[in-house]
Amino acid sequence: MKRLIGLLFKEDIKTVLPCMLMPLILGITGMILYSATGFEALFAIVGIGAVAMSFGPLVALVFLANNDNRRFYKDGASFYTCLPYSSEKINLTRLINLVIMGLIIVIISIINLFAFVAVNPGGALSFGEFMREVFRLLGTIKGEMWLAIIKSLVIVFGFALVLAQMIMATNTLGAASPFNKLGKMANGMILAVLFIGQAYLYLKVFGLLADTQIIKMVEVAQNTAQVGISAFDFTLGSFLAILGVLLAFNGLYFAMINYFHKNKLSVQ
Repeated sequence: MKRLIGLLFKEDIKTVLPCMLMPLILGITGMILYSATGFEALFAIVGIGAVAMSFGPLVALVFLANNDNRRFYKDGASFYTCLPYSSEKINLTRLINLVIMGLIIVIISIINLFAFVAVNPGGALSFGEFMREVFRLLGTIKGEMWLAIIKSLVIVFGFALVLAQMIMATNTLGAASPFNKLGKMANGMILAVLFIGQAYLYLKVFGLLADTQIIKMVEVAQNTAQVGISAFDFTLGSFLAILGVLLAFNGLYFAMINYFHKNKLSVQ
């Protein structure tokens, strides 16, 4: 599996980096030219770069989904079908690769934000001052607040896994019978149905849990001489209930993906 993950990574990193870095390069170039010349029209380049940078993660996800579809169900299907891996391992590798790419997209997005702040000619703070303020703020966060942040990040990761498998399911179902009879519209229609259906299930399930008081949130606040911070934290029972729901959704998605992927291979 390591070799397969490495192969997918090498292909997809070549897709992610241009989507994420080109808008940053465009924006920074505009800022440098604007700082050097003072020509107001050049600042439009900065705006274009900023807008492109905000859409960069979405564009990267679209290209990643297309890469996944091309590899396993389109042009590259003959090669990847012949690999000596079970259907479960192939789908697990697809999921791991999407998770890794997602983390890279998040990290690059954060770096891009800091890079924009560093070269912003009209910034109220220098980059060094900005970073000192960030670390000072992080230093004021107490253990209780960190625990709330960690819980939230774990839940967000659970939702991200569902999203990754939704992308995989779109490609798998779109190539499998009877959905492949829809032709080129298959993937778009399946994604729309999965997205709407998933949103409906979230509303129903989490709404029901909230109504029955299984999911509860408590306010976590702390104050210092410089700053006051408040957030909401899930109780332990609520946290475990949400993780259980997300685990169930992820398990169902993986089972569905694996079932249709196997059927596709057997037909081939």
